[in-house]
Amino acid sequence: MLQRLLGTFSRRAKRTHLGHGSSAPDLESPGRKVSSCLDANLGTAQALRGRGEDVVIRQLRLGKDQRLRAFLLFVDGLVNKDMIARDIIDPLLRVTNPSMGKLSDLVRHGILAVPSLKEATIWSQVLAEVLIGETALFIDGEPHALVLETRSWQTRAVEAPNTEVTIRGPQEGFTESLRVNTSLLRRRIRNADLRLEAMVLGRRTGTKVCLAYIEKLPEDRVLQELRRRLERIDPAAVLESGQIEKLIEDCSWSPFSTVGATERPDVAALRLLQGRVAILCEGSPFVLTVPHLFMEMFQSAEDPYIRRIHAVTLRCGRFVAWLASLLSLSFYVALETFHQEMIPRPLIITMMAAREGTPFPVAVEVLLMGAAYEIVREAGSRLPRPVGQAISIVGTLIIGDAAVKAGLVAAQVIIVVAFSAVASFAAPALTQPSVLLRLLALIFTAIIGFYGTAIFFAGLLVHLASLRSFGVPYLSTFVPTAVETPRTMPSEPLPVWSILTCPEETAPRDPAGNRAGTDRGGSENGGNTTT
Repeated sequence: MLQRLLGTFSRRAKRTHLGHGSSAPDLESPGRKVSSCLDANLGTAQALRGRGEDVVIRQLRLGKDQRLRAFLLFVDGLVNKDMIARDIIDPLLRVTNPSMGKLSDLVRHGILAVPSLKEATIWSQVLAEVLIGETALFIDGEPHALVLETRSWQTRAVEAPNTEVTIRGPQEGFTESLRVNTSLLRRRIRNADLRLEAMVLGRRTGTKVCLAYIEKLPEDRVLQELRRRLERIDPAAVLESGQIEKLIEDCSWSPFSTVGATERPDVAALRLLQGRVAILCEGSPFVLTVPHLFMEMFQSAEDPYIRRIHAVTLRCGRFVAWLASLLSLSFYVALETFHQEMIPRPLIITMMAAREGTPFPVAVEVLLMGAAYEIVREAGSRLPRPVGQAISIVGTLIIGDAAVKAGLVAAQVIIVVAFSAVASFAAPALTQPSVLLRLLALIFTAIIGFYGTAIFFAGLLVHLASLRSFGVPYLSTFVPTAVETPRTMPSEPLPVWSILTCPEETAPRDPAGNRAGTDRGGSENGGNTTT
C-alpha cells in the first residue's frame, strides 16, 4: 500500500512539473528513453507541443470499458489526416478487449492499415520520425513507441525543367521531393544494381540526402572519398544542394565547378551509367554528380537524342562560342590599341571615324559597357518576368543607342560587347565563370596587348590542367589517360557515342569489376585523391 501511494504521488508530481514547469525536457538527448508510464510520455509530448501549435496529441481510450489508454503524436501539415482517422484511429477503437500487453502485438500483426511500422525506444528517434511526417503511437505500459508511416505533404508536380530546355527528349524535371526524385531515377534505370544510400546533414535542419550509383560502375576510391567529405560536413543548416556543392568541391576558389548539377532525370541517369555518383538532396530540384569533367559543360541534354554528326558539330560550336565570348573583347582592345597595323585600312578608317569625339580609351569603353550589360542582365533575371523583359528592352535598345548618340562609346564597342554576351550563353554552365574570365582577359590585354592575352590563356590552361574532381583530372577527355569505350554494347540503353571518351578513372566496369577498354590483367592508372 505504501509503495502504491508513493508511486501515485511521484506520477502526480511529474505531471505537475511537466505541465507547469518553465523548462521543457531535452527531447534530443540521446539517452532519454520512452517510459512505460503513459502519463510521463504524455507530459513529454505536451512539452513538445509547447514548441509549436502544429503538434497534435490525440488521446484514446480503448476497449468496451475504456480502461486502456493510448495517444497519437503527429505534426499537422506533414501527415495524411484522413489516413490517420480511417486506418489508425478507427481500427483501434474497434478493438473490443485490448489488454496492456497484447495491444502492441495486435498492432504489429495487422489491425492497422499502414504501409510500414517500426519501434522507437528513444525520444530522439521518435522526434526525428515525427518531424518528417510519421505518427507515433504510445500505449500505456509499453516502454516504446510504435512509429506509423503516414507522411503526406504538398509538393510541386513534375514539370519541364526551366534551366535545361530541350526540343527533343523527355520533358520531366526533378522536384523538391526526394522520394519523387528517386522514383524518376528508378523509372529510367530499372536495374537491381541501382543503389540508394540515405544520409542526414545539418544539425538543425536534419536534411535527408541520398547517394545514387550503379553497383560496380563507379571507382571505389571515388565513393569512399565522397562519403568521407559528406560525413565531414557539420553545418547547422543544409537547405539546398548548392550548399553541399560548395562544401565537397575540390577547389573552392576556382571559377570552374568540379561538381556537376542537373535538373533533368535523363541526364542524371546517363551520368550514373557512365560511372558517376549522384547526390540527391531533400528540398532541391538540382541533383549533383561527381566526378565532373570540363567537357561536360559543353554537352546538351539533347545530344543523346539527335544524330551523332549534328551533336558533335553543335558541341564543337559551343566550345568555339565559349572561347569567342572570353577573347572577343580582348582581341578588339588589343587590335585597336596596340596592333592597329593588323586591321585593314578601310576598316581602321571607319573605326577611327566612329570613335571620333569619344572621351574614354577603348579599354575603358569596353569595361563600362560590359559592366552595364551585367547589371541589366542581373536585374532582368531577378525581377518578375514581365518587368524583367521590360528592363532587357530598355537596357539593350534605349541605353545602348543613347550611349552611341551621346558620343560616350563607339558603335563597334556595343557590337563587340553584345556578341561576347550572346556567345557566352552557348554554354549555359559556363555563363558565370565567363564574366570573371572576360574581365581578367581584358585587364591583361589592356596592359600589354596580345602578349597579355597569351599570358591569360596560358594561365587558364594551366589552371584547368591542375584541377581534379574527386581524384579524376578535370581535362580527362583531352589527356592520354582517356580511353574509348567499346563500340558494341547491346545491353546499353543509351547510344554508345554519347559516352565517347570516358576517362579511365570513371569508365564503366563489367560485372567482374574490370574497366571497359583496360587490360584485364593489368593495373589501372589513377591519381591520389585530393581534398
